[in-house]
Order: sequence, then C-alpha cells, then structure tokens
Amino acid sequence: MDIELDTKNGIQTAKEINQIYPNCQIIYITNYIDYISDVYETSHVYYVLKQQIDRYLPSALLKASRTLETLKSPVLIVPTGREKIKLLQNDIIYMERILRKTEIHTASQPSVVVTGDSLYELKETLCPWFFFSHRSYLVNLRHITNINRKYLTLSNHSQIPVSRSHYEDVKKGFARYAFNL
Repeated sequence: MDIELDTKNGIQTAKEINQIYPNCQIIYITNYIDYISDVYETSHVYYVLKQQIDRYLPSALLKASRTLETLKSPVLIVPTGREKIKLLQNDIIYMERILRKTEIHTASQPSVVVTGDSLYELKETLCPWFFFSHRSYLVNLRHITNINRKYLTLSNHSQIPVSRSHYEDVKKGFARYAFNL
C-alpha cells in the first residue's frame, strides 16, 4: 500500500481494508517518512521506504507470509484438567503417550501440554499431516528435518523413534507433503 494514491489516502484505504478483511497483511511501500506514526492507526506488517525496498521487502513479505500461515492453521482444543487449551496445529511438533497421559510438544508457549486424551482420540481431530511413527508417538510431518529407519529428527532437534510397522507410512507421507509444498 502506498501512502499517496491518486484519489485517496493510503492510510484511510488501509483502515477500510482492515475492516472488511481483518487478516489482510498490509505492507506500506512509500517515499514518505512523515506518515510513519500515522500508519499505526492501521493493522499492517511493515513500513518500507521505496529507496530501501531491496533491503526490507523480502523481510516484509516473509513476515506477512508467516502471519498468514499462522492464521490458516487449524486449532486443536485440548482438555487439560479443568480447562481447555487451544493449540495451533502448525505449532505442534509431536505428541508422546506416557502411561495414561499424552504430552503435546509445541514450537510455542506452552512448550509442553499434558492431557488425558489418547493419541488415537487426538488423531481424529488433527490434520492429515500427523502420522504415527510408533504406537506411542504422533508426529507433525511439517516439523521433520531428517528421516532414517530408526529415528525422525524434528525441528526442535528431538529424535523420535520410528517402528518398522510405521516407517513406510511416515516416509510416504513425508514425501507427499514435501512435494506438495
């Protein structure tokens, strides 16, 4: 969004866009530094001066893209005793069943959520990119960084065991996910 448009002010236009499309990611690209405080009346991602566009536009686009990805992420509602916690499914790295509790390891806070729900109960409400790597582990394919016959390495550097019975499913699922990006 530019600040000076042909017939309108870009800040006012951005306010209107915010009302109609609240998840729209606005990046101001302008020659005018005088409006830098005024843009804070709108929801926007970045303010880039045209003379610095090569330097800052890639960061602005990456930030907007990440924000949109977070907004698209389905939510998992997890009962934890007396309360229920909403977790973005994209943030879930893996789940581990230990005795009668399931630990949900996430990339954000809280980093570990404990629930009494079984992995099979949770799997029913999860997106298709979650796979069993072992009877005690449910893994988010989006967080796998390496696969071998015995372990999966995840984005948080955890190594999760892979059973012989689940190895082919995980490998095929990961390949499908990797090629559909």
